[in-house]
Amino acid sequence: MMKGNRKFKSYIQLMCIFLTISFLNSCSKPVSYKIFSNEYFTFNYPKEWFVSSSENVITVTGPIEDVYFVNAKFAFDPEANTSLDEFKKTVEKNNPLSALPGGYIDGGEKELTISGLPAIRHSLKTFVKPVETAPNIALFVNLIYIVSKDQKIGVVITTEVPERFSLKYEESFDSIINSFRFKQ
Repeated sequence: MMKGNRKFKSYIQLMCIFLTISFLNSCSKPVSYKIFSNEYFTFNYPKEWFVSSSENVITVTGPIEDVYFVNAKFAFDPEANTSLDEFKKTVEKNNPLSALPGGYIDGGEKELTISGLPAIRHSLKTFVKPVETAPNIALFVNLIYIVSKDQKIGVVITTEVPERFSLKYEESFDSIINSFRFKQ
């Protein structure tokens, strides 16, 4: 009986090792990143995503989910010359959330620290129709406000992802946001 018990224990140990290896191999591989840099700031973004820019807006575009491109935008004012609270108030006054075409559900605000600087994250859910033939989708949005140490430059980092995929991209967005640095 002891001999059979040892074989069973060995079998269980072997299965545990096999399952552990299988689990580790099935986990997503670490994401590699590229670095974006302009004269005001830098940040990292997943290498499979691509960057486009227009005047004072940098857009990092990821995969399509529910006919919507997952993305992060960096809208910046190089001459903000204001405090974080005043910058946020000015941005929200000039771009009221009430103007969102699908309305919104407020998820609240949270204070953050990004590269040693105070920041504010405002989370919300809105509804969009990405293309005419698609149904409305719930979009999870974060608006992260940050101002440079000398209060000269203000940046709003916006992340957008269809709500049902928000957990899938949370780590990517956190990596992008936490890598953000002002050049000074």
